[in-house]
Amino acid sequence: MLIKLNGADFEAPDGSSVSDLLRIKGVEPAHAVVEYNMVILKIEELDTIRLKMGDVVEVLRFVGGG
Repeated sequence: MLIKLNGADFEAPDGSSVSDLLRIKGVEPAHAVVEYNMVILKIEELDTIRLKMGDVVEVLRFVGGG
């Protein structure tokens, strides 16, 4: 199914959760903030929300440095 991920089209497997999407992209949920259809998700919601065609997901990762 086609979704928007960080502004670009992305083909996500049918039935995927937001957590599955993060796993596919190699993102550790504890080090990211996820916006799903303009709503910031809590980490405990990532497994329960299933992606649907046309969803818009933004993933922001925390990066350390100095």
